[in-house]
Amino acid sequence: GGGALGALGLISGYIIGQVVSLATLLKHGFSFCNEIKCVQIKRIKENAIKYQVMPKYSAPGALADNLSVQMPIFILSKYFDMAITGIFSLTFRILNIPLSLVSGAFHQVLLQRLASISDISSTNKIMLFIVKLFLVLLMTMVPFVILVWFYGEALFAFVFGEAWREAGAMAKMLVFAVAIRFAVSPLSAVLALERNIKTGVIWQFTYLFTISITLIYFSAYPVSDFIRAFVIHEIILYLLYFALILKGVNKTVLG
Repeated sequence: GGGALGALGLISGYIIGQVVSLATLLKHGFSFCNEIKCVQIKRIKENAIKYQVMPKYSAPGALADNLSVQMPIFILSKYFDMAITGIFSLTFRILNIPLSLVSGAFHQVLLQRLASISDISSTNKIMLFIVKLFLVLLMTMVPFVILVWFYGEALFAFVFGEAWREAGAMAKMLVFAVAIRFAVSPLSAVLALERNIKTGVIWQFTYLFTISITLIYFSAYPVSDFIRAFVIHEIILYLLYFALILKGVNKTVLG
C-alpha cells in the first residue's frame, strides 16, 4: 500500500543521494589529482614511515579510551539491576552535553596555538593560556554544578517525569565528575601531538586500569558508594591528566 510505496521512495531517494554525492566527490577528486599530477605512492610510503608513531600509539589509545567509557555501564549492568544502569547512562549523558558542545572548538583553537610554539617565551605564553583556559572552563561549570546540586531531582522529575527523580539524585554526585572533565578534556590537544602521544596513551591505559579496579571493588557496596568512588576517581585522574598536559607543553619545545 501507501506505506510500502513511501518506504520505497525514501530508500530510492537515499540511494540516489549517495550516488550523486559519490559522483561529485570523484569528479572533484580527479580534477584535484590532475592539478597536482596525482599523489605518488612513494611519497605516501615515506610519510607513512615518518609518522608511523601516530597510528601505532593512537589506535590502542583509542581502544583503551572506548573501553573506559563503557566500563561503568558494563560493571553496573553486571553487579546492579538494569534500572540503575539505565539511570546512570541517561544521567551521565545528559550532564555531558555541555562538554560535547564546546570540546571540539577548544581543541582546534589550542592546536592552532600549539603550532605557533617556537621558543621558551612562546611556551610560557601557551602554558599561561592553558592554565587560564582551565580556570575559565572550571568556573563556567560552577553555576551548573550549583543548579544540579540544589535542584537536580526537581529538574529531572520535571523534564523526564517523576519516575526519573532518582536520576536527579545521582546527578548531584556525577556533576562533579562532569565538571572536571569539562575543564580538562578540551585541553587534550597537547597530548595528541606526535612528541606527546606516548604520554597520552599511557594515561589512557592507566585510566582504563584504575577505573576497572575501582568500580569492580566498589561493586560490592551500595550504588551511592559506587557512584561516589567513580566521581573521586574522575577528579584524581583528570587532575593527573591536566598535570601531564602542562608537562607536554614544555616537552613540545624542550624535547
